[in-house]
Amino acid sequence: IAAPSSFSSSSGGASDLAKCADYGENCWGQRCCKKASQRCYMKNAQWAGCRESCQAGVNPEDPEEARTPWSCQDVSQDSSGAPLPPSHAPFMAIEPVIPPGETIEVPPPEEPYTPLPALAVEATQVGSGQGPGLQGLSMFCFSLCQPTGYEPKLLKVQQHLGTSIFACEAWAVYSNRAFEIAPGVTTSVVANSLKCEVHEIAWNTNIFIAVWHKVINQSWYRSYDWTVKVDPDAVFFATRLRVVLQDHTTAGYLGNCQYGLHGPIEVFSRSAIDTLAQDYQASPDGTRPQNCIERYPQAIAGKAQWGEDLFLDFCLRNVLGVRAALDTRLMCEAHCDCPDWYWCHNGTSRVTYHPFKQADMYTQCVANAMAGAPDP
Repeated sequence: IAAPSSFSSSSGGASDLAKCADYGENCWGQRCCKKASQRCYMKNAQWAGCRESCQAGVNPEDPEEARTPWSCQDVSQDSSGAPLPPSHAPFMAIEPVIPPGETIEVPPPEEPYTPLPALAVEATQVGSGQGPGLQGLSMFCFSLCQPTGYEPKLLKVQQHLGTSIFACEAWAVYSNRAFEIAPGVTTSVVANSLKCEVHEIAWNTNIFIAVWHKVINQSWYRSYDWTVKVDPDAVFFATRLRVVLQDHTTAGYLGNCQYGLHGPIEVFSRSAIDTLAQDYQASPDGTRPQNCIERYPQAIAGKAQWGEDLFLDFCLRNVLGVRAALDTRLMCEAHCDCPDWYWCHNGTSRVTYHPFKQADMYTQCVANAMAGAPDP
C-alpha cells in the first residue's frame, strides 16, 4: 500500500509546505498549515482547521451550518511529522452546545420508511461465526451496509477471508433492503433511507437510532457477552479484541480514542445495550432512546447535528450512567494520532485499522497486520 501523498517522511521546505492545509480546509491529515503564522487546531473528532489562534467554544465567524464548538487542541506537526510546541493549554473534552440564538425542541419521530424492494429473503436469524465462544468474551458483531457502492464488496471479501465480523461468535449485516452479500450472507432490513447530510461530519445519528432499534428488537445480542459495531471499511481483528476485553470485564463500553468514541468500531457490554433498550422502551412508540433525545435534541435537529458515535457516547455516559473505559489498542487511524496507520504495522495488539475502502487495500492491510510487528 502506498503511503498517502499528504504525508511526508522528511522535511523538504517549500515542497513539503505545499502539501499542508490552507485556511478553510481540514488539516487533520497533514497536521500543518501553508501559512506559517497559522496552526492546526482541533474542532471535533473529525475536523481541524488552520487558524491564527483558537478559543474553545463556538466561533461566530464559522458558517451557520458548521457553528459547533471548537476544542482548540493544537495538533500541529511540522512537515516531517514531528509535533510542534503547544501554543495553549492541554486538550479538555467539551460537551457540544446548541449554537447561540438557536432553540431546539425535541423533534417528532421520523415518518415511517418503506424499505427498498427485496432482492433476497431477509435474514431472520443471526449468522454463525468462527469465534471460540470463550466464557465472558463471546461477541455479536454487526455492520451497517449501503445497498450499493464499495461496502457490499468489502463485506464479501471479509466473509471470504473469515475476518472482521465473521470471526465473531455471531454476526449480522444491516441495510435498508434485503439482498445477498455473499453465499449464506443476506442482510437484515432497517427501516431507514440510510441518507444524511454531511457538514464536516456525517449527521448520521438518526440512521443509527434506527439501526439500534432493530438490534434491540431482534434481541440477538442478548445471547452474547459483547456487542461490536464495525464499519465495513474498518480492518477488524476479533481475536485481538478478545485479548483487550479481558482487561475490561466490568466496563459498560469501551472508548477507542483519546478524543472520544469514534464510529469505526464500537464495543458494548450486554448490560450497556440492555440499558439503552430500556431508554427505547421509555419512548411513546419505542423507536428511539427517549431520555437521551430529550437531553440532546441538537443531535438530530437544528443546524449543527451530531455523528452517531458522539451521540451514543454522551447518551450512555451522561444520561444512562453507563461506565466507559478507554483503551487505545482498539483502533488505529489518523484522527486518533496513530502513526503511519496506512501501513497496518502498529503492533500486534491493534484491534482495528481504519479506513480502507478498496478491497485490495483492505486485504493488504490484513496481511501487513498479521505479519506482526513489535508494539510501538
